[in-house]
Amino acid sequence: MVNKTKWTLIITIAIIIIAAMSIFIFFFYETDETSIELDNFKDMARNATCADITNKLFIIDNKMVFWVVEGNCPDASYTYTLYGKSPEEIFCKKYDSIAGSQEKCNNDDYQEIFQKITDNFDTNNLGLDENHKVTEVNI
Repeated sequence: MVNKTKWTLIITIAIIIIAAMSIFIFFFYETDETSIELDNFKDMARNATCADITNKLFIIDNKMVFWVVEGNCPDASYTYTLYGKSPEEIFCKKYDSIAGSQEKCNNDDYQEIFQKITDNFDTNNLGLDENHKVTEVNI
């Protein structure tokens, strides 16, 4: 028969293990793409105009979406957009227009990453370092 001291030790160890697992999940568990309005982005990409060359969506760090559209059009031949978790949350956008190339970031915090991505969207991991997780989305 197990005495009271051994049961107390077993229960204490179990509590420590559960607490450690809870802390790990809270701080290190990455949420999946369900927090991103992925269906809305896919619908948007499927209905894109002037997208006969490139039409790609990328999820970055499960927090942002990058959409690149390129096509054979006399005007608006490309658009690069960095979004938050919904199509309404536009961080930065660069696009072709009749007035030439236009670029705008609604939040300066995203300017640097947007520049890196637009310069390297056709390279591995969008040119971002290993601290960023990039996943291409099947449209």
